[in-house]
Amino acid sequence: MAKKRGRETARDMVFSMGAVLLTVLIILGVTYRSHSQQSFAVNYSAALQSATEAGSWPIQVPTHLPPEYRLTQARFEPESYGKPGQSRWYLGYQTPSHEYLSIWQSDGILKKIVMSASNDGICSGTVLVAGHLWFKCQNAKPKSRVIYRQLGPDSIVISGTVSFAALQQVAENLRIATKSQ
Repeated sequence: MAKKRGRETARDMVFSMGAVLLTVLIILGVTYRSHSQQSFAVNYSAALQSATEAGSWPIQVPTHLPPEYRLTQARFEPESYGKPGQSRWYLGYQTPSHEYLSIWQSDGILKKIVMSASNDGICSGTVLVAGHLWFKCQNAKPKSRVIYRQLGPDSIVISGTVSFAALQQVAENLRIATKSQ
């Protein structure tokens, strides 16, 4: 007499699914990585020392930023939007509301830098900050706002997702760094 296969088939399927589920859980357990924000120490003083010692132009640094702004990047490096030998001083900040703000000072090609910082935004309008004329750019998607000005051989671009008022506040508080800072 032949065996009935209905119950054995269902039981075998449950065992097979259990084995597959166990394998998937083991793989997830081994490869899981937390996606929470990690705060890394940023070596501001080393980057600033490199920038001021290079001495190709006066390095600008912000003073009196809101204390809750967290420095996420500080670097002095070759400018990717320029000719060989040109350089960039870059500072990146994150606000408590997870918006960003960056200060980009460079002797590279201003138009390329502004287009990169504004995500190819539309540049129209100016604003007077501390007696200096700054140009404004913005892009709705992805959201970005930029103010910039030429400083002789170099230019400075302040950009981010923060308001234009916050960008202007940073521009008002820029000072030339000394080699001892």
